[in-house]
Amino acid sequence: MSRLAVLLLLLASEVLAAPAPPAPSIVEGSTAEGTPGSPLTNRLEPGLAARRQLRAAEAPPLARFQGLPPTATTLYDNGPQGLYDVQRVDLDVFVKPGENDLTVFSTITVISNQEALDQIQLSYQLPPVLWVRLVDDTPLENEVTGSGFFTVVPDHLLAAGESFTFRMAATGSVSCESNMVAACEFATPITYVTYAGYFPENLNSSDPFVGTLRLAVPPDYAAAATGTLVSITDEGGAHVYTWDHTVPTTFFSFGVAPYQTVTDDPSGIPITVWSLPENQASAAEMVPVTDQVLTLYGDRFAPFPWSKMDIVEIGNSFGGGYGPLSTIFLLSWAFQMSDHPGGGMMNELISHELGHQWWGNLVSVWSPDSVWLSEGFAEFSSCLFNAESTGQRRQFLTDGLMYQYQVPSDQDKPISHYQIYLSEFYQTIVYDKGAFILDMLRFELGDDAFFAAMRHHVSKFAYAFAGNADFAAAIEESSGQDLGWFFDQWVYGRGYPGFLVSATRTEQGVSLRLEQTQTEKVFKMHLPVRVLAAGVDAAEQSVWVDDATTEVLVPFGADPLLVSVDPDRRQLRRLTLANPADPNLDGEVNGLDVIRFTTGMQRNLVHSTDQGDFFYPNANYPDYLDLAYDGKIDQADFDVFAAAFEGTGP
Repeated sequence: MSRLAVLLLLLASEVLAAPAPPAPSIVEGSTAEGTPGSPLTNRLEPGLAARRQLRAAEAPPLARFQGLPPTATTLYDNGPQGLYDVQRVDLDVFVKPGENDLTVFSTITVISNQEALDQIQLSYQLPPVLWVRLVDDTPLENEVTGSGFFTVVPDHLLAAGESFTFRMAATGSVSCESNMVAACEFATPITYVTYAGYFPENLNSSDPFVGTLRLAVPPDYAAAATGTLVSITDEGGAHVYTWDHTVPTTFFSFGVAPYQTVTDDPSGIPITVWSLPENQASAAEMVPVTDQVLTLYGDRFAPFPWSKMDIVEIGNSFGGGYGPLSTIFLLSWAFQMSDHPGGGMMNELISHELGHQWWGNLVSVWSPDSVWLSEGFAEFSSCLFNAESTGQRRQFLTDGLMYQYQVPSDQDKPISHYQIYLSEFYQTIVYDKGAFILDMLRFELGDDAFFAAMRHHVSKFAYAFAGNADFAAAIEESSGQDLGWFFDQWVYGRGYPGFLVSATRTEQGVSLRLEQTQTEKVFKMHLPVRVLAAGVDAAEQSVWVDDATTEVLVPFGADPLLVSVDPDRRQLRRLTLANPADPNLDGEVNGLDVIRFTTGMQRNLVHSTDQGDFFYPNANYPDYLDLAYDGKIDQADFDVFAAAFEGTGP
């Protein structure tokens, strides 16, 4: 009889029902975390060698991933270090679908990073602890506090580099509250848990571990999880799904439902979709989309680094998707979106979460101030996929407009702000602006240099942690350019420039004047200027802006019909017409300006209904016609234009 079968029997016995030993007082001792470069961190070094040695046997699947670390000896070991390291976590979890009632048996191995470690303090929420023991069943002193801490006192002082294993049992409900989305939901037909703190974890969140997650569920249910499914067994009247985690991770997430699966490997990567029976048709549609996304990202960033890819349907309470290592979880709504022509929203969501297989998993994030290296990069990847599959930059443009029109200037923060998580506009700044920042960097470097630099970044930090300075250094190394100005204004700074644009007709062409209107600082960038004239191909030139006022002559061989500044919105910026009567920017006021303004009418971002105004980004929005800068190009704007137009007459 297996250990899990025995535990199933224990559930009905008095062993689990027995009260836990009384919690003793905790031995006082330092629980301070080390910081990079501090004396404490330097004292932690003896434990690192032991941790690397123990992880050496846990090699990732690298058959398709040449040029990157061939073993697991250095996996994610450059992250912030604390007093100890969680080496391995093995969980046996008993799930009652639809009931917030988990029973969890944990076996946890830690390695001390200091001499004479006398207590192990972990992060833990619920369920309530029944007992904590050594492997030989010797009880251990422990304490759970209401502030989310769980402390275990080893039976002896741990030396630096020494490993220590303890077991614990807990049963009860868990909290599904989270800052942004529901961390779990116990409902029917789907019960899921993402990161609800249902087992003890290192206070240092940058401490991945290996291990096994075994889920016991009723026979008519299936259990999908992070990791690799290695067995399904029938034990004690339950179906037990065993998921192995041989590459270090920080999440043991799962969904339990009457799942059915669709599996295929169009390009050699096994793809499995776990969905409810009624969503099987949508699940089948997701397989080729997933394969296309993985192929594109593999070409642009690095070959897909894991042995398989799973997609798991979870409840709509989650709010979107979630992308831990080699698995993504999608709300049920995503499976219904695939019925729409082109599956646009479904493709955006899937391609974003799949982006996390590179950004956040393969290259992990050093600290909260660099979270955009995960979320902004995943959103950029999604924009890239949808631009290449549709031939349009719509998602890039709408992301930029979301940031510009929805984040008030007095509440804007640098994307690298250490408390960006607390911002009301966290998602708009980190996801939307983050994606656009990367696209602006792509525009500055050019596609070839940009993607070469991204591949260089991955090659340096695959299976490791990276921060903002690491990314900037990798891009500069690869491109050979000094890009401090770019990162200073877009990563470490906030906001975006406004330009007051005027045009004067000369014998040589049109003289454009670009005057920056923001007061905090002067932005630098390349602004494309395009000239459309009758009977000739459109001509475009790049204007380097690095001063408060920039003047440039735009030559043309025939009378211009339209002069456009940054017509494809490659930069975050606001354009304002110095002369509202000349939206054509050709230096003359005539009927062409009337045509230009009227064709831009009602291309709104803000839409009025009986229930009030709502914001919906329009990728074709000509912001320089929004004279009131209120997200609408309406009668009020036309009245300003008409008055200026009439004022230029004889």
